[in-house]
Amino acid sequence: MKHFIYLILGGVIGLFFGVIFGFIFDTMYTEKSELATKQTIQVIIFGGLGTIAGASLGAKIASEEKEKRKKELEYQKSLIETKCDFCNESFQYSSLEFTNKKYCDSCISKIKQDYISKCLEINSIVKGIEELKRHSAINKRLDRVAEIAKSLEPYENIDLDFISKKPSEILESTIEYRLNLS
Repeated sequence: MKHFIYLILGGVIGLFFGVIFGFIFDTMYTEKSELATKQTIQVIIFGGLGTIAGASLGAKIASEEKEKRKKELEYQKSLIETKCDFCNESFQYSSLEFTNKKYCDSCISKIKQDYISKCLEINSIVKGIEELKRHSAINKRLDRVAEIAKSLEPYENIDLDFISKKPSEILESTIEYRLNLS
């Protein structure tokens, strides 16, 4: 029904603008070139073209609206409610976007910010450690890295793409580095 209404409405609006354009074309061009016999034909031609263009535009808008409504319904049907594995709060996700989602968006954001900031801190601490000559300075830096890695332990069993290195792996790296110093 809406398709038909948009088609008719588009045709009427197109007819209106086509007739107006026909009259404007008539006053600007036809009267100056003294083709008075073609005046009514031009208004009818432009009105017909406007009707066709308006009707097709109306039909296109109606089909786009129908498609948008269909996608919204599919999205609503695809919503799955589950609990976050990290904070244990309920959240919804779309099965169209994810096959399985274990963590809510707020937890993902918090974990990402914390993990990345601590990894950047570790990188700044370890940068230039090879150039240090005193073992006490190296050990002090390694102790700080181990401390940061221990603060990342809540993320040990988190399965997210941006967690490239588990905290236990970072701790193992510091232990191996200490052993290689000896």
